[in-house]
Amino acid sequence: AGDELQLFLETDVAVDEIQWIPDLGLSCNDCPDPILTGIVSQLYTAQVEVDECSFRTMFYVDVIDPDNFEIGHSHAVAPVGTEVRYRFESDSGVEPNGYQWYVDGDIIPGADTSEFLRIVTSCAEEIGLEVRYGSCVAFKTIELKGGIDLELNVTDTTVCPGSTIGLSVMSLVDLDNITWNPTAGLSCTDCSNPSLTVDSGDRYFVTVSWEECEYTASLNVSLLEPPSVTIIDSHASVPIGDSVFYTFETQPLLTPTYVQWYINDIPVSGANTEILNTRAFYEDQEISVEVFFGDACPVRDNISLEGRLPEWPNVFVPNSDNDLNQVFTLGWEMAQINVERFEIFNRWGQRIFYCNNNSCLNAGWNGIIDGQKAPEDVYFYIVQFNVDDEVSYKQNGQFTLFYK
Repeated sequence: AGDELQLFLETDVAVDEIQWIPDLGLSCNDCPDPILTGIVSQLYTAQVEVDECSFRTMFYVDVIDPDNFEIGHSHAVAPVGTEVRYRFESDSGVEPNGYQWYVDGDIIPGADTSEFLRIVTSCAEEIGLEVRYGSCVAFKTIELKGGIDLELNVTDTTVCPGSTIGLSVMSLVDLDNITWNPTAGLSCTDCSNPSLTVDSGDRYFVTVSWEECEYTASLNVSLLEPPSVTIIDSHASVPIGDSVFYTFETQPLLTPTYVQWYINDIPVSGANTEILNTRAFYEDQEISVEVFFGDACPVRDNISLEGRLPEWPNVFVPNSDNDLNQVFTLGWEMAQINVERFEIFNRWGQRIFYCNNNSCLNAGWNGIIDGQKAPEDVYFYIVQFNVDDEVSYKQNGQFTLFYK
C-alpha cells in the first residue's frame, strides 16, 4: 500500500488508442507506461484499438497492508525461567518473505522464522517482530512480563453481607511491597494477610513488587443470595392505639430457623414467631422483620405504619336530630388509649368542662354550663392521652356551638 509500480504496455504493431480500466491509482489512463500507486487490490485491464479492432490484456495487483498482523504468544505473563513461544499471525493469506525477531530493541541472531522461543529471564521484556513483503516492512512489539509464583488464599469466597473473611498472599521470594485493591473493608492495605469485611461482591487484586518488578493476582468474592422476604400487613394506616397484625412470606417458600421483629429498629421482646401483633404507638413507625435460614445470611424487610390521631368535629349542635352531634366527643370509643385529661374552654379562657378518664371522654360534653345551656360561640378543647402508658399525645383545637 502506497508503493509505486511502473507499468509498461508493449505491442508489435502501432496502436490507435490505449485505455486502462479502472484508472484507480494510475498516473494516466491512456498512456503506455502509467505509474500505479497501490491503494487496494484490484484487477486491471489494458485495452487497445488497432484498425477498428479491440484487444485487451488483464493483470491483478495485490495490495497488502504490512501492518495487518499480530504477535501471537503462549503466555503474556510467565514465571522467570518459563519458555514462551511467539508466532506471526495474520489473516491476509499472504506469507511474508522475511522475518526478524527482537528483544528490547536488539536483533536476536538466527531468530528469522515465523516462530520464536524465548526463556523468560527478567520481569519485563519487549518482544519485537519485523516482517517484510518485498520492499514493504512492518514492525510490531508485545510486552512479556516475567512473573513469580504467587499464592493467593481466602478463607471463603461466597459469604453473607457484613461477614469477615481472611486474605493472604504468599511467595517463595521475599516481597518488597504489597498493595490490595479495592481497599474498602480491608483491615490493612499493605500487609500480606488482611481481614476483609464484605459489603458487596467484588474482585480483589493484590499487587506485589520484587526486584523492581510488579506482579498482580486476583480473586472473586461473591455474596450469598438468600430468599427474599416480604412483610404482609393487615393495615397500612390505623388509629393511634389500635391493634395491627403482621406476617411475612418468603420466595421461594422456606421455613425460617429464627425470626426477630423490630419497631423503629428496636427489637420487640418475645416477637420471634412469623406473626407480630402490636399497636400503633406512634404517628409514624417502621416495622421490620429479620429472618434467618440456617447458615445463610439474615434477610430483612421494612414497612411503614401510619398511626392516625383522632379527628375532632368542628361543629356542635346540642339540640340536633342527629344523635352523634348532640354531645361534643369523637363519635367513636378510644378503647385502646388512656385519657389523661379532656378540657373545654370558652373564648375568655375559662374552663367549662374537665375529665381525666376514658368514660367521660366517650360520654362527651352535652353543652351545659352550670346547669344552663352554653351560648352559641366558639369554644376550645385540649385532649391528652397515652398508649399503654408509654407514648403521650396532646391535641387542641376549636369548634363552634350553635342551636337549630
